[in-house]
Amino acid sequence: MILTKGQAKRLWCPFAHIPGSPKSPGAIGNRSQKGEPPKGTMCLADACMFWRWADAAKDRGYCGHVGRPDIS
Repeated sequence: MILTKGQAKRLWCPFAHIPGSPKSPGAIGNRSQKGEPPKGTMCLADACMFWRWADAAKDRGYCGHVGRPDIS
């Protein structure tokens, strides 16, 4: 999914890790009682090492962890 930085930062990152989490070493499956993702597990967008820009203007990008999304 190709997104703006602002759109990406509103999404939960399944690769985020919360040190000392009682449920698992990673954040996958961890939710608050309200069903919200824990603080610190949202997408970092261009501050993440996996972030890749989708255009030369650097207006939109994507999580490059699994490769470029198919936009056809």
